[in-house]
Amino acid sequence: MEELYGQYRALLFMLAYQLTGSAADAEDAVQDVLLRHVAYIPNECRNLGLKW
Repeated sequence: MEELYGQYRALLFMLAYQLTGSAADAEDAVQDVLLRHVAYIPNECRNLGLKW
């Protein structure tokens, strides 16, 4: 999880900030995205055609 967070945080933050206009809201959005990612079961992701 830490590696994933470190790898994509800046990009996700930039996108979220552009959408929300608020650093606090952008950080919340980044954390929500990463928590949702962790919650997915790998088999379900494969069924969607996603590669991890």
